[in-house]
This record gives sequence, structure tokens and C-alpha cells, in this order.
Amino acid sequence: MIFPIPVIHVGPVVLQLPGLIVLLGFWAALWVAARGAKTFGLRDDDVYNPGFYAAIAGILGARAWYVVTHWTAFAGDPLGIVSLNLSTLDATGG
Repeated sequence: MIFPIPVIHVGPVVLQLPGLIVLLGFWAALWVAARGAKTFGLRDDDVYNPGFYAAIAGILGARAWYVVTHWTAFAGDPLGIVSLNLSTLDATGG
């Protein structure tokens, strides 16, 4: 059985709830890590900067994995690999 992805409508913008929850969880984890890093004499930027790069690397890695596992969809249109089509970001992970 396929369940619809819950969304939140904010004016003309539609936010998918699973993606928003992941984003908030990632932000909360960075915030907690930044607070804990102060006990070691580190600045907030020493946590947030690597966290930002890790998020970008995770998105690029997830896209690469999606392309590898669905190669038949991209074989005819290689430019589709870098498409900004949000429907190819699978919120359910499957």
C-alpha cells in the first residue's frame, strides 16, 4: 500500500513534511553539537561549516545513488542527471 506524503502549505509554497523533519533534525543535531563543542574550546563555525559540507555531500551522494539505481531512466537523457526536478528526491528512501 502506498501512502501519500504529508505536506504543509505555506502560501504558494508546498513543503513535504518528511523533508522538513529531516532538515529540522539535522539543524537540531548541529545546534547540540555546537553547544557541546564550546566545552572543548571550539567555535560554532567549527561545527556548522563541516556540517554544511556534510549536508551537501549527502545530497550529492544520494543523487548519485539514485542515478545508479535508476540508470535506465537517465540513459536516454544524461542531462537529466543534473536536473533540479524535486520529484526525483525520494522522501521515502525507496
